[in-house]
Amino acid sequence: GVPDQSINVIPPFVPESLARAPAAGTPCILFPGRLVEAKGVFDAMRAWHLSGLEVPLVFAGTGPLRNRIEQEGFKVTGWLTRKQLYDYYQRSTAVIFSPRWQEPFGIVGLESLAAGTPVVAWESGGIPEWHPGGELLVEWGDVAGLAEALRKAVVSRGEPPVGFLR
Repeated sequence: GVPDQSINVIPPFVPESLARAPAAGTPCILFPGRLVEAKGVFDAMRAWHLSGLEVPLVFAGTGPLRNRIEQEGFKVTGWLTRKQLYDYYQRSTAVIFSPRWQEPFGIVGLESLAAGTPVVAWESGGIPEWHPGGELLVEWGDVAGLAEALRKAVVSRGEPPVGFLR
């Protein structure tokens, strides 16, 4: 008996104050997580290069590979507050989630989906348990498939084709 306009659904993992905040900043493709080889940093970089997208790939996090990633010309944000990370989720056209191990869960995927941002990920470990599936869930290790899924995610997000080189 409660009118629809009186109901306000706040997704899990998203504080109400952040759910109401508008997205700000330049659109990007986001890789959130610890910057170590096991998290799939290099697969994400290769997939982004193969995708032909001009939308920049941004790494949100820190770790031993930070300097190398920056030397490759990518932006690395370092450690972010919850609000700063959520701002990146909201402005991202897609999130790349490409761990090289059988990730048992992957909270960054749920956080991204809660922000309304598609997640391009491997079909491995516990990821299929929370990922909506379809074209954005790719066979583990298929970097070319990850690149194609990334292109599809950007298009599904409604981004103008200006973000493509091809």
